[in-house]
Amino acid sequence: SYLAGVLSKELYPNWETETYRTQAIAARSFALYQRDTFGKTHQYDLGSTVASQVYGGVDGETDRSRDAIRATWAQVLVVGAPGRERSFLTQYSSTCGGYVNGAAVIRDASKIEPLLGGQACNDCSGSSKYRWPTARVRKTDLYHAVRATYPGPAATLGGGVKTVLVKSTTPYGRAMWVAIVGVNNQSITIRAEDLRLAIIRADADKDGTLYSMNCTITDTGSTITFSNGRGFGHGVGLCQWGAQSKAKRGWSHEQILQFYYPGS
Repeated sequence: SYLAGVLSKELYPNWETETYRTQAIAARSFALYQRDTFGKTHQYDLGSTVASQVYGGVDGETDRSRDAIRATWAQVLVVGAPGRERSFLTQYSSTCGGYVNGAAVIRDASKIEPLLGGQACNDCSGSSKYRWPTARVRKTDLYHAVRATYPGPAATLGGGVKTVLVKSTTPYGRAMWVAIVGVNNQSITIRAEDLRLAIIRADADKDGTLYSMNCTITDTGSTITFSNGRGFGHGVGLCQWGAQSKAKRGWSHEQILQFYYPGS
């Protein structure tokens, strides 16, 4: 019953039946994992926003979402040898932008096949965020964003940001770790995705166009420029726009899930 208020908020109402069934299993698996991990030490299992899964309550339920839940009743994704299967964190996002990211771009994740990423996926090209225009963030705003999220480490930066350096990337060029260099040449290293989230929380990308960290990061004087942008969200696991395109071409929800979570 919880999932009925999730699917219609995560997908467009006119999307394919198989896309809805794909999302039903991914969302159910996500909820199960959260219940069995986070929920064991907290008074709740899940939030209702994009930080968890978007949940619209009873008012968010639709016939299409309920049908997808019934059609996939009790089905979840697991990993492991027969008899030793276990749940895993089945994250997903709107638009991967060309490659599925491994979970390591956003968190310390076990190196299991479904979370390694690397699959080429151009099926999300129908998304308006498949490619996006250059975003610019003033260094002063970037510093305040980092300080708001990481007050302790940011205190070592000397009161400002001198530049941002990419420390490591995926094989297809997506930044994984970046160094924030202060005006005193001291630096802190954080995940690129964590920097993006800090910028968004502080509204430091004034035009709201920093959709992912699958982009080119350049020092342009008083600003840091994010160009050649690809995708929307963290890009880990299921790509919703990619799933929709695959469903329109006749893929089943099982085939779609095997593509985005191989080995599960």
